[in-house]
Amino acid sequence: MRIYSDNKLINAIGFQLCWWLIALYKQEYVSIAIALIVLHFQLLKFHKTKEVIFVFFISIIGIAIDSLLLSLGVFNIENPLDLGVMIIPFWLMVLWVSFSLTLNHCLSWIFNRNLVLIFFGGAGGALSYVGAAKLGALESLLPPAQFFITLFFVWVMVFFIAKTIRGWIFKPWEKL
Repeated sequence: MRIYSDNKLINAIGFQLCWWLIALYKQEYVSIAIALIVLHFQLLKFHKTKEVIFVFFISIIGIAIDSLLLSLGVFNIENPLDLGVMIIPFWLMVLWVSFSLTLNHCLSWIFNRNLVLIFFGGAGGALSYVGAAKLGALESLLPPAQFFITLFFVWVMVFFIAKTIRGWIFKPWEKL
């Protein structure tokens, strides 16, 4: 079991598998993504409780941000939950949980320098939405450049929020 806590590659592969399954098939394969999330926690060696707290907060923030972007008309998704306000579908919520699991593992390097966080966090996050739009998982309602720039700044904000929450929950000397 030790291999997982030290192997960021396994974490990256797990997230990529979740991303592709959900981007291509949405709700149809969400159960596999959930199984991979459960497996993450089964194999995790250190700080399970703190990891759950961290993932919970990042996921809730991500779900709120995507729901706001959906409501503001940045993008459209088939079958959103309409509870008086537009809420993203369950499969996208699961993707947020899956993404949150990468922040202390395969993406932990991004928090070391703010410039790296801005460039890779902003560009990587925005490009994942561009890719999802190309695959038909969502529809951009903005011109391409505006869509990318909007999501770039949103994702920079997401990564700085994640960095702050990570600092509150985990101490610098704790092995993740």
